[in-house]
Amino acid sequence: MKALVYLGPGRLAFQDWPTPAPDDDGVLVRVRACAICGSDVHGYLGHTGRRTPPMVMGHEFSGVVEAAGARVTRWKAGDRVLGMPSIGCGQCEFCRVDRPDLCSQRKVLGVGSTNGAMAEFVAVPARCLVGIPEGVSFAEAALVEPLTVAFHAFRRRPAQVMEDVAIIGCGTIGGLVLQIVRQAGPRRIFVSDALPKRLELARAWGATDVLLAGRQDVAGSILEATGGRGVDVAYEAVGLEETLQTALAATRLGGDVVVIGNIAKMGQLPMQAFVTREQRLFGTYGGTPEYGPALQMIAAGRIDLGPLTRHVWPFARGIEAFERLAAGEPGLSKVILNLAEDL
Repeated sequence: MKALVYLGPGRLAFQDWPTPAPDDDGVLVRVRACAICGSDVHGYLGHTGRRTPPMVMGHEFSGVVEAAGARVTRWKAGDRVLGMPSIGCGQCEFCRVDRPDLCSQRKVLGVGSTNGAMAEFVAVPARCLVGIPEGVSFAEAALVEPLTVAFHAFRRRPAQVMEDVAIIGCGTIGGLVLQIVRQAGPRRIFVSDALPKRLELARAWGATDVLLAGRQDVAGSILEATGGRGVDVAYEAVGLEETLQTALAATRLGGDVVVIGNIAKMGQLPMQAFVTREQRLFGTYGGTPEYGPALQMIAAGRIDLGPLTRHVWPFARGIEAFERLAAGEPGLSKVILNLAEDL
């Protein structure tokens, strides 16, 4: 099979790889669409150290069942499916409550040395597949994974009616958080980002106030707009020390910050302010329990995926897509690779 192989920082190549064989409890999926996650771009650049070359990235994917293992009864050839990337041990306390994201032995498709879906085929455990409802396209289904991340972050600390909310960073995850938060009916939603185009989209998705990071004092502007009080909850969707500190500074006494971003390995916390302001910090990771509700939201038209499915490119343009995303090309924030007709 053809695969897009990560060879080291800044190095990708199309190579012929052996088609994986599913085990008795596994399924072989013919990949139809695989989205490039922001974490894939950071991995490609070598910023995170979470990809071990040579390996195949890709954890936001959809496709069609090609073959199923001997013990698999749920899936048959031709079924339309999408993948849940966290592969837990299946036996620990977290796996037993459908949280393989927290399993200490988990593997993640397309991360570390576990090959993912930027290839013609991917083999996954049967329990890691979800059926795609009628009316949901392969491109849309490939975006269910980031939507579950956003939905899980929201559920960690749901915004409430008449609260003030801040979303720091409006990339794919931040934009999806915004769409979910909007449906909760908060009073004001402040959104900050360094890219004006993203802020235009944030307006369209329901932000009441937008702030251009780098040119405006984000925390100061939010405090001024709220009479010095700050927001009730902030969702940090970048993953840097600077943006975490902005989220904390913009949040009221006794308020909450949900940290979704995961770029920097370490960051300093303003301890005295954090303690004396009695704020709460929530970590959030994955979102396996949210796959069903996320699919329902898409099928019901409650989430606008149009801007995120604008760039569906042939698989053959995969290297170009990584290069242009890594360069921060304006107007290009999400690329979905189409494996249906080429290579």
